[in-house]
Amino acid sequence: MALLDFTDAPHGGQLRLLPENQTEPAIVPRVLIYHSIVGSAEGAYLMFRDRSNLESHFIVAQDGEVWQLIDTTRQADANLDANAFAISVETEDRGDPDSQPWTAAQLDSLAWIAWRVNRLHAVPLRRCPAWNSAGIGYHTLFGSPSHWTPVAKSCPGRVRIRQFDEVLLPRIVAGEEASMALSDADKQWITGRLEESERRVARYVDHGDATQPGSANHHVKVREDVAAVLDAVTAPPTPVPVVVDEAAADAIAQNLAANSLFLQAIANAVADEAHQRGAE
Repeated sequence: MALLDFTDAPHGGQLRLLPENQTEPAIVPRVLIYHSIVGSAEGAYLMFRDRSNLESHFIVAQDGEVWQLIDTTRQADANLDANAFAISVETEDRGDPDSQPWTAAQLDSLAWIAWRVNRLHAVPLRRCPAWNSAGIGYHTLFGSPSHWTPVAKSCPGRVRIRQFDEVLLPRIVAGEEASMALSDADKQWITGRLEESERRVARYVDHGDATQPGSANHHVKVREDVAAVLDAVTAPPTPVPVVVDEAAADAIAQNLAANSLFLQAIANAVADEAHQRGAE
């Protein structure tokens, strides 16, 4: 049997084995595929258990907890033509994974699963080069319909596909030791950058004509400081994976341009997050 030990799982885990765990055929896995549920973790578990002949090996809740439903040496039927060699991971969302990114805790656990599957089954830590080749991918990596899905869909969702490309896969490839811990120097650097960014943002509340909503360069300057805050989180010496949605950033900037109190609230929230990270 191949059941994960959750002792070192970043956000914990548990076995919730389905009845199919006893009856599905044996497999030799060489592919890891990420999915989205379009709903809750518990709802997906109950559907797999009671109302569907489909199932996945794992579910990752929004808080990062991992549930294993099927032994990874047994088949789970979520991947069409790849069922005979794929390990599948469902991820919880709030019903719209196209616009709801994986949480930071989910990213931790998705990377952790990849590293454990690599240890157990030698699934290589790389993007799948073809639908039947060894590696890591997401449900619609080769299109939809495709060998991995019989219907048109965006699974695991547009924003999550971007996270896979820009955050998750690079983190997986970098390896567990490099990705799971920040040095004290890194934490101090992040905290210092965010405190500096808070001061830069705050000056638009307190000083100068450029701070006034409606001035010619106000929007541009606010966007520069929003970018500075985001950069402080996303580009430390040891990268901390954070996905920044450009449309959302622009919307934030427009709100900030019209509301200096909102601007200050954002600055304070970012600074608080930085201090919490530095204390962990």
